[in-house]
Amino acid sequence: MGLGSIYHKLVLTSPLVEVAIRCLYWNNVKTLKKFRGSSSEGVHVDEAKPIDFDKIIAHLRENGVKKDDIMVIHSSFNALAGAKLSAEEVIDKLYSLVDEGGSLAMPAIRSFEEESNYGDYIENYMDDVAKNFTTVYNIYQSPVTAGLLPFTLMRYDDAVISRFPLNPLTAIGAHAEAMMEHNIEGELPTAHGPNSAWAYCSNHDAWNIGIGVDIKDYLTIFHVSQEVPEWPVKDWYFERDFIIKKSKRETSLRIRERRHIWTKYLAESNFYNDLIKAGILKTAIIDGVPVYTCRSKALFKFIKEQKNPSYPYFVPKKYRK
Repeated sequence: MGLGSIYHKLVLTSPLVEVAIRCLYWNNVKTLKKFRGSSSEGVHVDEAKPIDFDKIIAHLRENGVKKDDIMVIHSSFNALAGAKLSAEEVIDKLYSLVDEGGSLAMPAIRSFEEESNYGDYIENYMDDVAKNFTTVYNIYQSPVTAGLLPFTLMRYDDAVISRFPLNPLTAIGAHAEAMMEHNIEGELPTAHGPNSAWAYCSNHDAWNIGIGVDIKDYLTIFHVSQEVPEWPVKDWYFERDFIIKKSKRETSLRIRERRHIWTKYLAESNFYNDLIKAGILKTAIIDGVPVYTCRSKALFKFIKEQKNPSYPYFVPKKYRK
């Protein structure tokens, strides 16, 4: 049994056990960082094994995806190498599920030069060092770290890109303009708050779909449940300054970002296990490619029904309002 399997088995004994282990890691991250393995896009898939991508499309259709729906796709193009399709062909096949009445959206997460210039990202992560400098988000030029598929989708003629700098979405289809319209409006907006593209997708019962990615990298939309006024944790945010660049236009923007200390208290593995047991998160392996599906309304109904008011975070009472 590998270390990953041992860890997974151990943390699933209790969400509090998982949080204790996460706290141990993050409280000692400067020491433990040398033991980190290198990261790579998606999960390990045998690139020589043929993949019939039409099987994945059929699986999504059989599980309820239909015309006029919104799909938020988290994906790894590397994991689909065996399909022998271009990025455009993968995107077009996915878009055919929802057609022009629906929308296809993908996270177009960026890296920022200012963060890399400040020092080791992991070492500084828990200290929220980004509050100390102004960051430039160039909508068309800031590097995309979320993979080739969203990078390609951004370049479609009808693609719309969120002006909000953290966890931005890009989308095509009937909802794309409305999804992004209000993203930077309001006082101190947040990545997943009421005006965000993520909240728009949640409100329209979007499908959240992972293809070829690790399960923990696919359900970003759940953060919508925390970025609400009644969220019971004190000091959830820090403030951060951005300059948003779009072609020749520049906009100064101050936002709120979730303080990274709260990462310690997310019982992530237990959360996904709970969703699977409740039948809300459905998993499949198709020609060796992991595929995950989850509908937004069922997800947020489940979160709201939990006794823990900060679920899936297990935040000590001393930090609560």
